[in-house]
Amino acid sequence: MAGAVNDLSIEHVTHWFNTVLAVDEAGISVGAGEVVCLVGPSGCGKTTLLRVTAGLEPLQDGRVTIGGEVMADGHVSISPEDRNVGLVFQDYALFPHLSVRGNIAFGLQKYNTVERDERVTSALERTGMAGYAASYPHQLSGGQQQRVALARALAPRPRVVLLDEPFSGLDVSLRHRVRDRTTRILRDSGIATLMVTHDPEEAMYLADRIAVMDKGRIRQVGTPDEIYLNPADAFVAAFFGDVNRFEGVVSNGGVRTPLGTVVTSGIADGVSVEVLVRPEALMLSSDGEGRGTVTSARFLGRSSLIDVQLSDNLASTLRIHVPGRYLPVTGAPVTVEHDALQSFVFPK
Repeated sequence: MAGAVNDLSIEHVTHWFNTVLAVDEAGISVGAGEVVCLVGPSGCGKTTLLRVTAGLEPLQDGRVTIGGEVMADGHVSISPEDRNVGLVFQDYALFPHLSVRGNIAFGLQKYNTVERDERVTSALERTGMAGYAASYPHQLSGGQQQRVALARALAPRPRVVLLDEPFSGLDVSLRHRVRDRTTRILRDSGIATLMVTHDPEEAMYLADRIAVMDKGRIRQVGTPDEIYLNPADAFVAAFFGDVNRFEGVVSNGGVRTPLGTVVTSGIADGVSVEVLVRPEALMLSSDGEGRGTVTSARFLGRSSLIDVQLSDNLASTLRIHVPGRYLPVTGAPVTVEHDALQSFVFPK
């Protein structure tokens, strides 16, 4: 994990494409052996920030340091090949005319033959691809190609590895296996890793910390627990899954919603607010006369998804996640209660 000096530090980076602000005062730090996931919707600036960090896009404003050494600022600009950074792209970018060994050795021209061979062999062994050294990319599965791309990134023994949507092209079952192995290798190697993904569940699963980005700005950085349980704003809360939304005005330290009054903290009376409640924070029962009516119920395997229309507010339809199989019939009266710890209130 991070020590006194972060292996990667991105400070106040801003980047424009003509009149479009792609990255706006973004800052992240990554320590040795730490995996930080940069998440956000398409077009929010994630890949641009990664490319600026790698030196593939010129730094316009801000600073990038690796191991305390300045890679780019207003006066210094170190070339990508001299930044001690390994890159893994979404499409892996393997050379089709080179064997696996040739692909990995391609970026090691500055080493003599003995050291180059040793680094290639070590990278192949670490990624479990030693038996495929003579194969060509078209002879490999998607997961194997991904491991070759990782081996190529690891062979120079970089201080930092940058990954851009590295698992998006793999099927679901293979993705789980490959990403587990990849992050284990990176952590065991003590490499600072910054990974771009649009998948919030993947970020929650893989990351030591998550940086949530929107419209060029980093909205919040924290552990998966912190991001999910204490979101900084409505965007962060909603990015990690469905939410039920209500609007209201704070009065006497609370805001009235169709689910009852939600206590606010630190928001003055009279302020218009938005209340977000996660579907898993709602609980259903069939006791009593019920406060709502089931409009649909679907079994999703690990959980059931139920939509309920509230009897006293026909404009409000709630989405509810229930563990396991629970399928009340359409039209059944139900009572809905909510977990106040998973109800979030933000000024509009």
